[in-house]
Amino acid sequence: TPRMTPREHREYKIADFVWVPSTFVAGSLTRYGINKSKIKILPYGVNLNAFNPKSKINNDFSILYVGEVSPEKGVHMLLEAAKRLPDVEITLVGNLDDRLRDNVEAADNVYAPGWVDHRNLPEYYRNASVFVFPSFADGYGAVVLEALACGCPVVTTWNVGARTLIEE
Repeated sequence: TPRMTPREHREYKIADFVWVPSTFVAGSLTRYGINKSKIKILPYGVNLNAFNPKSKINNDFSILYVGEVSPEKGVHMLLEAAKRLPDVEITLVGNLDDRLRDNVEAADNVYAPGWVDHRNLPEYYRNASVFVFPSFADGYGAVVLEALACGCPVVTTWNVGARTLIEE
């Protein structure tokens, strides 16, 4: 559960309204005692001029992850899957946390290009068979919207705010 500082708590308490991107974040705030009636949900959007479907370059099955490559984002579970799926390429786009570096480098079927310019992300989404976002806690996860906008199927956890868009 994300932590709230005393200052944040005071600010939320005195605010007339609090805009949040998801029901996930709204639920977190109500658990901290913020009045539900002042919480308004306004989901983030995605640039459909940049993120849109196009033909996939190859037909090989591949898994894509975009975000901080860290245990908090559940990437260690993808690395475990990589061991069980040796014929499936798993691409991890994002800054690599040192705690996972050895495991990533030891995996033959894991490609970790590191941080990628946002303008180049659509090609990654378009060429993946599935986008997996196994985060333990993410208030929204705009990457989920980006993947969907590019026509890439998404698998995520209950702990990602953008998952409500998949459910509806």
